[in-house]
Amino acid sequence: MALTGLGAFVFLIFHLGGNLLSLKGPAAYNEYARRLHSIPGLPLIEAALGALFLIHIAYGIVISLLNASARPIPYVLKKSAEPRTAPANSMIFTGLIIFAYMAYHVYTMAYGPRSVVPVYQHVSEAFHDPWIAVIYLVGLGALAWHLLYGLFSALTTLGLRHPRHDAWLNVACVAGALLITLGFILIVIWFWAGFGGAS
Repeated sequence: MALTGLGAFVFLIFHLGGNLLSLKGPAAYNEYARRLHSIPGLPLIEAALGALFLIHIAYGIVISLLNASARPIPYVLKKSAEPRTAPANSMIFTGLIIFAYMAYHVYTMAYGPRSVVPVYQHVSEAFHDPWIAVIYLVGLGALAWHLLYGLFSALTTLGLRHPRHDAWLNVACVAGALLITLGFILIVIWFWAGFGGAS
């Protein structure tokens, strides 16, 4: 699960980098979209990414069910060597919100009624709709909450934690989670506020 989570995070970095070009205007963003869709074997790459996310989601659900079945009667007192944070306790819930958000995102951006127009115009028109913008902001909020624990947990699973560098590793994980999600939120607010024209 750690590897699929980190793989998804790496994808988000590249996805954000491309989508930030929308802030430069229609020419830059439409050209980026044209080059992206001209990549040979793109459907296979998209299928692999879809499988990556689905495997991660399936692992999360299975682990949650196994944890629940292992201890059907809740503890009277929960105590562990390290206190669990709010993001850690809500991973399954934020994960399910993100899954619903991703399904909506794929439909809205790839198959929705605006998908026949140029990409920049499509994005601009979508985020001018306040309901779509709010749905995206809620989904991105869940993503930020999920990543706050998920990144550090993945590095822990891979054995990369050590008292010598845990402090800056914590900072790096929090920074990574916030920078990624704030970048996407910036795009939504940029168009919602009318800075990006529907061209």
